[in-house]
Order: sequence, then structure tokens, then C-alpha cells
Amino acid sequence: MLDDRDIEQYQAYILYSKNIIDIIKRISNYLSGCNKMFIDIELKEISQQVCGENMPRYVELKSYDDVNKLILESENGYGIIFRVPSPKDNVYAIAFIPINNHNKNVIQRLKRSA
Repeated sequence: MLDDRDIEQYQAYILYSKNIIDIIKRISNYLSGCNKMFIDIELKEISQQVCGENMPRYVELKSYDDVNKLILESENGYGIIFRVPSPKDNVYAIAFIPINNHNKNVIQRLKRSA
């Protein structure tokens, strides 16, 4: 689980629900299928319930550097999904970062200013 303090630099969404499967389904529908999802390995079991044979790509996200690398190296139209801390114990929080030109430009600007 990554923290959510660095997510504000991206065009990103945090989805909340008491049903984590529901969140994964909503993201899958938005992306037109699980095969366009990069899902943190922590969510593998849950995503298998949603995706069936239309499997996502599983990745280990240890830091936002891993997220940045995925955004820069992947084609537009995909999405990165991982857990973030929830403000309530009985509610799940899932971050969804679309891979698009906006997010690629954000990372390139951050690299230039560093």
C-alpha cells in the first residue's frame, strides 16, 4: 500500500467503497477490460475474482518511482491501480492513475525541475 500524499501530482482518482470488488469492477469498466490494468500485486486475489481470464498485469509498487516508471514506459489508455490508506476502517480506498499524456508530461516536468 502506498500513501496518498504524493498522488496529488497526477491526474488521479481515489475511489472509496465498502466493497473492494465493486471498485475494481468500476475501474475495469472504465478501461474497457482488466487487460488494460496494472494492478499492485497486493490486489491480485481480488482482481482474479473480477477479471476471470481477462487478466491484468500485476506489478509490485514499492514507491511512486515505480508508478512514474510505469506511466512513462506504458502506452496511453491503461491504468495503474493500488491501495491507499482509507479514512475509515470499514471502507476501502483504491487509487486509479490513468496512463495518459497529461501524467507523462507531469513526470517529465518533475524530472526537469529536480
